[in-house]
Amino acid sequence: MAKFSPFDAPVLVAHCKRNDGECAGYAIACEGAIGVLGGVRYQPNRPSRPESESEALAEDAWDAMGEVVAQLSHQAFAKGVELVQAILPVDRDGWVDTDLSMAYELGGLQCIAILNQMECEEAQLWCRDFPPASEVLPLRFEPFDAMPWNEWCDLVEQTYCDTLDVPELNGLRSIANTLKGYAAGGYGYGQGDLHRPWWSAWLDGKPVGCLLLTPLSESTCELTYLGLIPEARGHRYSPEIMDFIGRWMVAENKHRVVLAVDSRNAPAIHLYRGYGFRELQSLQAWIAVPPKG
Repeated sequence: MAKFSPFDAPVLVAHCKRNDGECAGYAIACEGAIGVLGGVRYQPNRPSRPESESEALAEDAWDAMGEVVAQLSHQAFAKGVELVQAILPVDRDGWVDTDLSMAYELGGLQCIAILNQMECEEAQLWCRDFPPASEVLPLRFEPFDAMPWNEWCDLVEQTYCDTLDVPELNGLRSIANTLKGYAAGGYGYGQGDLHRPWWSAWLDGKPVGCLLLTPLSESTCELTYLGLIPEARGHRYSPEIMDFIGRWMVAENKHRVVLAVDSRNAPAIHLYRGYGFRELQSLQAWIAVPPKG
């Protein structure tokens, strides 16, 4: 399995045997002290069973898959990972892969949020003419390298205060590692390369927010993170940031932008829909953290 991983990062592998079958799975220990669960598959010894045995077989498979998930989390934590995560798609009827969700639960993971995966094409989102940046007030945007690293960490931490976007994650990873995780990968960037389209937003000489974009291809980018400190919220600065993104997309010839937002974050979803975003699918977000002590 490891040789098929597209990531230049340690691949963790676990295996478990049962009387009725065996299970194997893998995870990636990514930059930023985060572990990402990959495939977990159970293979029964006999492909078909009498209907009377199906329930026992399902329980046996779930138990084996749960053990593999637990092994992978344990290996990840031993490598210094601060957070193990997994994502499960949810279809339009609310169906989710029962085998994997049971395996995650039995393996010690917790489902903390439902995410809305959204996208928008440039023609829908930013088809109008933009005013020059100098005419857009009152925010001023500074590139990432204009502010020291420790000040970036402080700013991002402030934007997490009372956030509506997966607040359960607050405090589970250091801010420095969170930023390194945001920076890992991306089209045209090496793993861990921090020289990318990140900006701090300033008002009256004070940083009040941050914007992190990740190019995914020649034509597509991800809105990885958009955050404002508490006292800057509610003043309609977010549309200004969205317009800044639009100008950058036009300049960089990007035609599509994607993002994932907590389904409970109604203000953000309202903002994105107002700019022409549409929902692609829902995702369950699962996590595990190292045991205390």
